[in-house]
Amino acid sequence: MSTPESQTSASRAPVERPRTQNQIRASMLTDRAAGKAHWKTLIADAKLTWPQISTEELATVHGERNRLAGIVQLRCHLSREATDIQVRAFLDKHAIKA
Repeated sequence: MSTPESQTSASRAPVERPRTQNQIRASMLTDRAAGKAHWKTLIADAKLTWPQISTEELATVHGERNRLAGIVQLRCHLSREATDIQVRAFLDKHAIKA
């Protein structure tokens, strides 16, 4: 007969401890830095998606969703809703967290 005490620790599900504010902040900063580094490789693809936007303007975005959405909205003359849909689809396609 098996008792809970006789079970191995491998069979138990790991207990997820709550993260501290410092851990959450560090994770966000790491994600943001990775997004900025990845953004430099995506400028050409963004230029193909939105040819009305200059490469220099795209370089200033640094992978920030709100900044990209603002530039797309201004240059492409789209509503904010349409812009958000396009930008979200572009960032999701390239697996950028913003």
